[in-house]
Amino acid sequence: MTIEMIHYAVLAVLVAAAILDARSSKIPNWLIYLLLAIFGVKAAVFADAVDLYVQIGAVEVVFIVGLGGFALGLLVQAR
Repeated sequence: MTIEMIHYAVLAVLVAAAILDARSSKIPNWLIYLLLAIFGVKAAVFADAVDLYVQIGAVEVVFIVGLGGFALGLLVQAR
């Protein structure tokens, strides 16, 4: 298994999430769990290639920005 295969797997899951989100405005939990599992495999197999703290920090920033946008009403879909 190469690290490029993992990147392609992440890309496929993100494309599927984008399509499902565009169609139904919902991303199923199983896609999120799949991304978490892929990250776990990457961290276990390629421990030297994964800068864990930087990636966790990036997740925290995205979460905080998303939470702020949601709190301000910027991320609510108009119906």
